[in-house]
Amino acid sequence: DNYEKIDKEVAKIAVKTILPDIEDSTIKEGLSSISLPGRFEKIQHIQKYTDVPFILFDVAHTENSIRSVVERMKREKISGILLFGCAADKNVKAMAEIIVESHLFDEIFITKPGDFKKSNIEKMEKAFRSAGGIYIANPNYQTFIPEVLDYANTNKKPIVVLGSFYLAGEVKKILNSFK
Repeated sequence: DNYEKIDKEVAKIAVKTILPDIEDSTIKEGLSSISLPGRFEKIQHIQKYTDVPFILFDVAHTENSIRSVVERMKREKISGILLFGCAADKNVKAMAEIIVESHLFDEIFITKPGDFKKSNIEKMEKAFRSAGGIYIANPNYQTFIPEVLDYANTNKKPIVVLGSFYLAGEVKKILNSFK
């Protein structure tokens, strides 16, 4: 919630910078009808994975954004399995602690978020291990993501995808290949 408000506030400032004479009410009206893909984005009725109740995407990749997502998930009573991957420069230790302490995830799956940015699977594993999380890790995201999707489908569990725009993109690429 907080990050969505911040995103819209930044958008409002950008519009005001480019169009200083535009009415605030016009900006507010325009922003009310948009959303940022990957920010608490829930997808249901997934082709090939019809027994997955939903996939929740949030591109949270900082300690604060992970905390915000976890708090919202608790409020909305959302839990399931986690698919996590982040870039090497992120504070994965802090994120892992928040995730594990939330007790929202039955299983944790860790992978690289794609090949666009440098990632460190060993660092992610170490962070989740030191936080007390039980996880399965595989650096080959191209084969691992479909395995996680199959697992969730077989077990009729929702999936939460966190940690990176790139990971969200890789999952969506796979889902779109069935359309």
